[in-house]
Amino acid sequence: MNIIFEKQQNGGYIVSLPGNNRNVYVNAKYFLSILPSVSERAFVGCGEIDATKAQELFGEIEAKTRAWQEEYVKTKIRNRWAYLGL
Repeated sequence: MNIIFEKQQNGGYIVSLPGNNRNVYVNAKYFLSILPSVSERAFVGCGEIDATKAQELFGEIEAKTRAWQEEYVKTKIRNRWAYLGL
């Protein structure tokens, strides 16, 4: 699952799912354990974690598959084109 993260001034991270208003605060040590490829100097970014880690972070969440995410993006693009009259 894709996640978006933002580093806070106190060193922790705000983590959220794309298209979801739910944010979770995690400390730096835990964040770097679930996303070891992220540099400690990164302030903002995105990454991918497995569904069990997402379940652990966000509690009860709907399973979001890549197919659903792709359909969501296609719908947003179609709506934008329709809005522009193209």
